[in-house]
Amino acid sequence: MILEIIIALLSKAGDYLVPPVGRQIRYFHRYRENVVEDFGKQVEKLGELVNETKRNGDLVKVDVQKWLTKVDQILLEAEAFEGEIKLNKRCFGIGWCPDWSSRYKLSKEVRKKAAVAVELLGDGKMDNVFCCCRVHYATMDRVMRALQDDECDIVGVYGMRGIGRTTFVKELAKKAMENKLFDCVAMAVVSQTPNLRKIQGQVADMLGLRLGEESEFGRAGRIHARLDNEKRVLIILDDIWDKVDLAAIGIPYGSGHKGLKIILTTRRENVCSVMGRRIKKFPLSFLSMEESWNLFRENAGAAIDSSTLNTVAMEVARKCRGLPLALVTVGRALQDKDLGEWKTALKQLKKSTPLNVWEVEHDFFSCLKLSYDYLESEEIKQFVLFCCLFPEDHDISVEDLGRFGMGKGLFRDEEARCQAQAIVKHLKASCLLLDSDKEGCVKMHDTVRDVGISIASRDNGTFLVRAGSGLKDWLKKETFEHYTDISLMTNDIQKLPRWLQCPSLEVLLLGENEGFEEIPNAFFEGMPQLRVLDLSERIGVRSLPLVSKTLDTTSLSQILKCLQTLHLNNCKLGNLAILGKLKKLEVLSFRGSDIQIFPAEIGGLNNLRLLDLSFCQFFQSIPPNVLSQLSQLEELYMGCSFRKWSVQGTGGERSHASLSELRLLHRLVILCLELESMACFPTDLHLHNFTLRLRFNQMLPQIKKLAPSNMLTDEVKVLFNSADGATLFCLMEDSMTEVAGMNLGLNVVKTLTLSACINMSSLARAENSSDLPAVFTALE
Repeated sequence: MILEIIIALLSKAGDYLVPPVGRQIRYFHRYRENVVEDFGKQVEKLGELVNETKRNGDLVKVDVQKWLTKVDQILLEAEAFEGEIKLNKRCFGIGWCPDWSSRYKLSKEVRKKAAVAVELLGDGKMDNVFCCCRVHYATMDRVMRALQDDECDIVGVYGMRGIGRTTFVKELAKKAMENKLFDCVAMAVVSQTPNLRKIQGQVADMLGLRLGEESEFGRAGRIHARLDNEKRVLIILDDIWDKVDLAAIGIPYGSGHKGLKIILTTRRENVCSVMGRRIKKFPLSFLSMEESWNLFRENAGAAIDSSTLNTVAMEVARKCRGLPLALVTVGRALQDKDLGEWKTALKQLKKSTPLNVWEVEHDFFSCLKLSYDYLESEEIKQFVLFCCLFPEDHDISVEDLGRFGMGKGLFRDEEARCQAQAIVKHLKASCLLLDSDKEGCVKMHDTVRDVGISIASRDNGTFLVRAGSGLKDWLKKETFEHYTDISLMTNDIQKLPRWLQCPSLEVLLLGENEGFEEIPNAFFEGMPQLRVLDLSERIGVRSLPLVSKTLDTTSLSQILKCLQTLHLNNCKLGNLAILGKLKKLEVLSFRGSDIQIFPAEIGGLNNLRLLDLSFCQFFQSIPPNVLSQLSQLEELYMGCSFRKWSVQGTGGERSHASLSELRLLHRLVILCLELESMACFPTDLHLHNFTLRLRFNQMLPQIKKLAPSNMLTDEVKVLFNSADGATLFCLMEDSMTEVAGMNLGLNVVKTLTLSACINMSSLARAENSSDLPAVFTALE
């Protein structure tokens, strides 16, 4: 076994290596048994799946093939390396080794082999090894031929929800690029309520194009010009519901653009037909029973082959109707369950009442409902339903989920962030959440979202979700009294009602509505239980946010007595002093807003746990001794924002807050600051067990080296060393030539950003090899 060889090397060599490497080895060695066992199981599992896939005539994923090749290669290298160590008597004999060059080179090799092995262990945990099933693979061959047909401009791929359209076209694009059919691929999600700016943005991002134009027409012109310069380009428009105006997006179309091909995915064949005459249509079929069983078994586990479970498991798999998403989610939900739970699940699938949809779709909804029912806790179920409040195909910020969850009461202790991330990881493993291309975000399959909204609306009748549905007017409903959660975010609502009677309402999401400019004073009077309120604006194409909303907060303190999370991101704000009376507030975010003077009254928010003032570019003043009053504060975000911190010991009355106030915030675990000078740091600031992010302003004096002697006081070195992990953003002048030895206080730094360092020649330099510093040992 590869890791056994490497760990054996580490065990023998660790004491003779460069000290920092030795520490890494000892840490690595402590995990020996678990890592070796996991790696062995991973190789064995993937090997079995690959063999089975080949026997079935299916295509093995390229990533899996590469993974197995890497395993073989690293095994051979490790064996050869073991022989090299045995022969190198000079560096591993008894006594001190004088050859520092060989010693450092060898230690570096050990770390490299260990790192590759651990990385392989992580990479080997793949969802499946199939590129696609046989029936879809045959369709892929036909689509590939159509893409090479000069008489075909558009390919339409259609099939019902859950059949795997998006996965299919992503694999198709990957294969087309590998076969060098195209020079680039751009993909955008259209959805039931198309947002033209968003579609244009997705296409532009994948083309590496920045859109500076404000008008949709101007943006379309830029995209059109870029695509005209590409000889061979593939555009994928996913999940279309009606005819799409390609010209409005900026996509050239017709015989004059033979190098450009378009793939559309939709649920209905007739949608393909309205897109033009030079189109070829391809249906995605259901999986056969054999294919369904293979996919189901892969996710439910080999235990279903036993005589005890096999019969009932086969019946459950049939209820999934050959739909990949249903097979995966149900299989994972029932993994490691006993016979009684399998029988209960089958009974539940059989007795589900149709919801006015045809039978196959009804069974699909029932399967997803089963996956939801088998989630481990009510907390996780509530988290899933909370994700449904966001628009279809939305990049859902995990950070926002955590903040809203705190207000909703899902997370009550200091571990809210970790809990949110753990739940997200669990839901991804269950296929109820998906990865997003946007960092820090997740997505939810549109059908999973539909099922979640159905569950919340049918079982309790408490959810009202019209997010991203193109609303221009407030909903005309007789009553809102029974709703606990309302989401009308990402619309163009022009005017809010004067007053609403919502006695049970806990969550109100009105973010990214650019239509209304003011909120009536009496709007919140009928919402005595409101806990989460989002009034954020959407950010425009300029560097500064589009600010249009003015909020009169005169009566908020009397009305919103239960409010715990308030988002006022990217807003134009008036007098905010009244917010200091919202005594139950735990999360307060002004991110990107035009706030200039921080209200002293906010110091009275004794329950505030998170304060976000990031990207407030007009921020001028924080009164002294206000931040120090926030005794429960755990997270403080002020990056790209206020930087006029008073320097301790300069004498005279302070006009701004000082960082020395932070020493009274004993619960602080995350700190993100904007600094002009390290002199702002006090000598008595001692925080422990926290994540620190510093961003130095561009106006720092020109320096040749980034080193503690230039930037960090002794106190700050101690601060860094006590941090769990620090992110250090440094924007430097072009005169900087070297990042010097950081072993004096910055070896906890995980992220370092250097900008405009055109003269930099090295990260670290030592006059002789014996002085080589341990540089950035925690850098990720």
